[in-house]
Amino acid sequence: MADLNPLQSLLDSEAESLHVPGAAVGVLFDGADHVLTTGVTSVDAPAPVTGDTLFQIGSTTKTVTATAVMHLVERGRLDLDGRVRQYLPGFRLADVRAADELTIRHLLTHTGGFLGDIDDGESWDTSALAGSIGAYGQLPQLFPPGALASYNNAGFRLLGRIVEVVCGEPYENSVRRIVLDPLGMSSSFFFPWEAATRPHAVGHAVREGGRVPAPGRQGGQAGPLTPRTVIVRVLADGLHGAAGGGRGLSRSAASHPCDGRRTAGRWRVWCAPWSGSACGGWWPRKDRL
Repeated sequence: MADLNPLQSLLDSEAESLHVPGAAVGVLFDGADHVLTTGVTSVDAPAPVTGDTLFQIGSTTKTVTATAVMHLVERGRLDLDGRVRQYLPGFRLADVRAADELTIRHLLTHTGGFLGDIDDGESWDTSALAGSIGAYGQLPQLFPPGALASYNNAGFRLLGRIVEVVCGEPYENSVRRIVLDPLGMSSSFFFPWEAATRPHAVGHAVREGGRVPAPGRQGGQAGPLTPRTVIVRVLADGLHGAAGGGRGLSRSAASHPCDGRRTAGRWRVWCAPWSGSACGGWWPRKDRL
């Protein structure tokens, strides 16, 4: 059996050094998963962090979005090199040519070239993604699609909208049906009111005088809430069809490389969503495979 005492000591000391109120770590070793926790969920209402505590996972949700996209690619409903306008005919960017050339692969590989950090809207309804994408006509183009790689939250938000249109249902419903449910991730959530009645960690910021709660808002590029440790299993083998009766991705799809002709080297795409598709959500440990 693995001796995780040194890792537990490191987790405790680093959390204290970095002023982190609470944290959870999942370790997959020799086929077994282990959970290490430290601290509390909130300095205002302290409760011990456990393996079932929900954490907002930010951009790790891009992994979920990319998995849903590749699922649709495998089933012939999306083409990696298909133009975005093939699926969203009215899509606009400030650069007309870039909008016409933009492909699904560009979005997955962060090579779309348009401004990638934009503000989230205030809406939580099912039109939130569509409304956000409708403002992309104002985004400046920094370089031609495929020329460079630059981290792009807005690109994954756009992928989320494409998933909505292709599946004919809200992004959250599609992701739950395609990814979360087949992997048995029944304790993963997209919205704060779903997490409110369950053990969850609150974000904090270090201010003069100490740590203060600073809960973040999930945007279209950062999605669900989940126990931290489930991600270990999902990345380890869940994407290869180990769960849900083989309904996961094939190994070739899960490791599909970026187009090395247009970027320096070969990249592998796994990123993840919060009110949309680029990052975020709440996921618990028991949602492991």
